[in-house]
Amino acid sequence: MKKITPRTSLIFIIAVFIVVLCIVFVILVRNSKNSVKWFDDFETAREYAIKANKDIFLVFDGSSWNEESSQLKADVLDKEEFLSIVGKHFVPVCLDIPLDDGDSTFTEQQNKNIELSRIFAIPEVPAILIMTVNNQIYDTIEYVPAGTTLQTMKDSLEKAVSKAETISILNEKLNLASGEEKVKIIDELVSITPQDYIFQFYNLINTVPELDPTNKTGLVGKYLLIITHVASLEKFFNGEVVEAAEIYEKTALNPLLTADEKLEAYYKAATMCYYGGLNEKLKDYLTKAIAAAPDSENAGILKATLDKFIADELAQLSSQEAVK
Repeated sequence: MKKITPRTSLIFIIAVFIVVLCIVFVILVRNSKNSVKWFDDFETAREYAIKANKDIFLVFDGSSWNEESSQLKADVLDKEEFLSIVGKHFVPVCLDIPLDDGDSTFTEQQNKNIELSRIFAIPEVPAILIMTVNNQIYDTIEYVPAGTTLQTMKDSLEKAVSKAETISILNEKLNLASGEEKVKIIDELVSITPQDYIFQFYNLINTVPELDPTNKTGLVGKYLLIITHVASLEKFFNGEVVEAAEIYEKTALNPLLTADEKLEAYYKAATMCYYGGLNEKLKDYLTKAIAAAPDSENAGILKATLDKFIADELAQLSSQEAVK
C-alpha cells in the first residue's frame, strides 16, 4: 500500500471538503426553491407577507373550468423558475374561483375567494393583482393568450418591483406632507395606479380641494370631477337622474375648473340625462359644454353629436306625423 504523505492527505481533505460543500449548496438551493409556495388563503398569505416584509402577488384562478387559467398555470405559474423569481419580492397567492352555474355549492374557502373577487372588482379570470399588505393595488398584469410567457412575466415583475419602491417612497412622503405638496403626492399615487383602482384613494382625493383651496397645483379641477362622479352615480343609481346631472352642473360652475374641465362636467351631466331619457336637458347640457370651451377639439365633436341628436329627433317627429 502506498503511504499517504502529509501533502497528499491535505489535498484529499480539501477535495472531500469541496465535494461536501457542493452537496450542501445543491441541497440549500433545492430547499430554497421548494420554500416558495403558493398560498391558497388570502389572509394567511397577508399575515406571512407582513412578517416577511413583502408585497403580495395575487392570482384569481379558474383553472378547473377556464382554459386560459389552465394555460397560464402551465406556461408560467407552475414553473419552478417562476416561483423562485416571484418569491424574491412577493408572497404568491392563488385563489380558486369556481364556476357558478347556479346549482353548485362551494367550500368555505371558495366562498371567501368569490367575495374577494367582488371586493377587488375582478371581471374575469385569470386576473393578476400586485398589492401591498395594506391592500393598496399598484399594478395589474394582463393575461394575453399566446402572449404571456415566462419571459414577459419576468419583465412585468421587474417593472412591478420598481413601482413598489416608488409606492413605498410616496406613501412615506404622504404621511409627512401637507397642503399643496400633499396634493402633488396624491396625484403621483393616482397617476401610477391602474385606472380601475384609483378609487381606493377616494378618501385622499376628497381632501384635495381643502388642501389646495386656490388651486395653485392646477390639480383641483381634476379631482373635483372624480369626487363629482362618485356623488352623481350615487344619485343616478337611486333613480334621481335630474339630481345626478345637477351635481355635475354645480361642479361646472366652480371657478377653479379650466375650460376643458367645465366642458367635461357639462358633458357628463348630459350623459346622465341620456341614460335617464331626459332629452331636453341633454341638449341643454351639450350646448353648455360646447360653450365652455368652443375652440377645443372636444367641442367640435360634441357639436356634431348635438346636431345629429337634433336631426334624429326631427326625423322621428316627421315619421310620426306621416303615420298620422
